[in-house]
Amino acid sequence: MKTFSTYIVFCILFFCSNELLSQTGDNNINRINLSTENLRYGKGVREIKAPVKYKGSSLLFHKYSRGILVLKNGGARKIAKINFDLVENTIRIMDNDVTYELPLNYVDSLLVYNNEYDFHRQFIQVNDGDQFVFLEVMVDGKYPLLKKLKTKIRKPTYNPLLDIGEKMHKITKKEVYYTLINSKLLEIHKTPKTLNKDKNFPEIIRKAVSEKGVNFKKEKGVINFFIEINQEEN
Repeated sequence: MKTFSTYIVFCILFFCSNELLSQTGDNNINRINLSTENLRYGKGVREIKAPVKYKGSSLLFHKYSRGILVLKNGGARKIAKINFDLVENTIRIMDNDVTYELPLNYVDSLLVYNNEYDFHRQFIQVNDGDQFVFLEVMVDGKYPLLKKLKTKIRKPTYNPLLDIGEKMHKITKKEVYYTLINSKLLEIHKTPKTLNKDKNFPEIIRKAVSEKGVNFKKEKGVINFFIEINQEEN
């Protein structure tokens, strides 16, 4: 399986050969045309008139970020203000104070970079059965470590007669980790003993879990484990 770093190489080459994506300042980045014809999104792009409001943000990033959106059709676009809606499972694009959404089935990957225009975070879309999943690449390699934020919505509890309770939907988030084996997403069990008994995982992972004193309850422990596993494979 090719590593996800291929996406970064592709995007860099794309920018070097495409004048539409030449970087001459933030204003130019922000003025791309979001029409379906120019972005070649098909019928996927649609304007959001009134986004649902929650107590707690439904967005992946605290602020809309700069990024490179790689599409399933092979195209790529630099976006000045992009985000991801965890509840609606759609890409959010803001342009001229108008918010658009794009379903995940049009998306291949997203590269988010910081203020210095260095790639900072990498996300991919994985087709898991009958649903599309948006995952952050935490460790690249033969056995990648991927992270997803799962959300849970609590309905309003407000009682107008008593004037008590919560008036808004409340959203909570939970970090869940996966690896990708033979194009299949496998959730990383927080309990090493449980993972060790799961035959869906390759022997090298199950053996390492039983031999190493791993701690999957903290993100650092999961990351270090998968870095070591991929180093052993090289």
